[in-house]
Amino acid sequence: MSNDPRKSMTQQLICDFCSDTKSLTLIACKTFDVKHSVCDFPMTSVEGWWACPPCLQLIENGDRDGLFRRSKQSYIEKNGRENWDDRIDPYLYEFQRQFWENRDA
Repeated sequence: MSNDPRKSMTQQLICDFCSDTKSLTLIACKTFDVKHSVCDFPMTSVEGWWACPPCLQLIENGDRDGLFRRSKQSYIEKNGRENWDDRIDPYLYEFQRQFWENRDA
């Protein structure tokens, strides 16, 4: 049984980048406090991030822009374009930048 809080909250692990649930791999990452430019409340990213095969491939290739585009497009496909505000883009990009900065390559 996993102690991962994401599993206990959702009953199923999801990709931290696109919310896919298939064949996830845990990517080692340092625990870090999310900088306030990303959110208005204190938030900490704890250790590893889960990635599905397509997101993992983008990470292994160092394709930051591709990972950003996949994350955004996946959200839009699942929730509708009307539920995405383009003003979120810089926050998503910055949050992922902090992932890249803190991951254990």
